[in-house]
Amino acid sequence: MVLPHLQIGGAEKQTIELAKGLSSRGAEIALFAFRKHGKLTGEIPSGIEVVFPAFSPVSPLKTPIKVFSLAMFLRKFRPQLIYTRWEHSPVAIAGRMLGIPTVVVYVTDMERRMISLNARRKRISALMRLRLSAKLATQIVANSHGLAEECRKYLRLESKPTVIYNGVNLENIRKKSIQFSGCHPWVHDGTVPLAVSVARLVKEKGFESLIDAYAILNKRMKARLLIVGDGEMKDILLAKIGELKLQDSVSLVGWKVNPYPYIASARLYVSSSVREGLSNSILEAVALGVPVVSTNHRFGADEIIDDGGNGFLVPVGDAQALADAIEKILKNKALADAMSRRAKDTTGKFTVERMVAEHELLFEEVVNGKSG
Repeated sequence: MVLPHLQIGGAEKQTIELAKGLSSRGAEIALFAFRKHGKLTGEIPSGIEVVFPAFSPVSPLKTPIKVFSLAMFLRKFRPQLIYTRWEHSPVAIAGRMLGIPTVVVYVTDMERRMISLNARRKRISALMRLRLSAKLATQIVANSHGLAEECRKYLRLESKPTVIYNGVNLENIRKKSIQFSGCHPWVHDGTVPLAVSVARLVKEKGFESLIDAYAILNKRMKARLLIVGDGEMKDILLAKIGELKLQDSVSLVGWKVNPYPYIASARLYVSSSVREGLSNSILEAVALGVPVVSTNHRFGADEIIDDGGNGFLVPVGDAQALADAIEKILKNKALADAMSRRAKDTTGKFTVERMVAEHELLFEEVVNGKSG
């Protein structure tokens, strides 16, 4: 299994969960990460080998050196299959060079990725790399049906990729969700309804819109929001909270090793993302029985959230709609309780056990040459 790094991220967490699940079923797993260190290092059990390249790639030879570094390890480990949630071409190139079947999982919105690259040359280069990886891969997987369709279009595939949803480790997160020691005081104060959002503090997570929503909500009722995460937007968000005089309503609590007590203690979970893969944090919220208000971002929010059932979907960037949906749940306990029950019922499609079993079946088909 190949990762770009071991920092906190949805693709990295899902890869490690899959590695642990397959290892427990008897598979021999090695994790190859192109960069050393990262907060997820401690999540990897001792039975899984972790490997880093002998030297770091530098421009302009970045891709060739990555291919060479990975190929050196693959010759030594001699795997039956390579798996990666990193869509860049070095992994698929190395696999094709050595004749090793390669499964590549696409997890991000390609259209918005192209839009985010301001130079036409960069967009063409990025798209060509994605298409090269898809062409060289033995099997392509997407983690939502919406993303699978986008992959078919952008990668010029004859058919949609296989869809395997992300998985939630229910036992693990429920165990961690009752470890309240050291949490923010609002977690322990049940007198004011609390919402929580967990994500990196970056532009694509839409936190400016969420803070605007709380400025609207603050005029109607007393409510609080805890944002768990860290990132480049921290100072901008703190300034916005101060400008709107929301210090008593909105708080940034930073990155937490264990965010689950925050989610479990909340009346609702909020995702304000502009774009997203299949959101792990939304999956974790519904697993803990917490209703969700989410922007109807691409991709996967509408494959988890039944609008009006286990939560509400609102337009991306619409602070008024966010405020209205949050208010509905916070003011209506009967609605919140009904959504909580339905949220728990949603989890069956998204267990880590199901994800591992579906990948194991796919891997057997790939290794035996039976996959598409």
